[in-house]
Amino acid sequence: MSSNKTLVLITGANQGLGYYAAQQLAATGNHHVLIGSRDINKANKAIETLAADSSVKVSASDFSPLEIDVNSDSSIAAAAKKVEENYGKLDILLNNAGIAQAQEAAADGSGPSLREIYRSHYETNVFGVAVVTEAFLPLLRKGSAKRLAFTSSGLASLELASKPNTIY
Repeated sequence: MSSNKTLVLITGANQGLGYYAAQQLAATGNHHVLIGSRDINKANKAIETLAADSSVKVSASDFSPLEIDVNSDSSIAAAAKKVEENYGKLDILLNNAGIAQAQEAAADGSGPSLREIYRSHYETNVFGVAVVTEAFLPLLRKGSAKRLAFTSSGLASLELASKPNTIY
């Protein structure tokens, strides 16, 4: 990574919004993006796919894979340690990893209860984000850009979730 590039970590960057955010940031030529994923193989595959996409000019060297599972404190700590060892800082943290499950519990009890669904959402989308942010704050303080961002979708909307049969 060129030392004059802004270092960005995007959690959940192997697919969806995180993937495309990584692509657009790298395409500027001003950012080196850490592709955060709970599965390092998926992060590597995302980098290969990004580099092979001729519609947006990026190079595999614009990215680095980073294994990070926002539901695992040890994974978060290991990821922060790796960034510290490899880069010594972080300029931008984009908390993007999240989950969204059906908001309705199965009436016949065959699936998770509503409490279990909400508990898993909070575990990932609230507590995971808080722990990741806390773990990377010391590195952000050493960075030049010092930016912290959060992404969400309609799936995170409590208003939409309260409306039955809403299509997101």
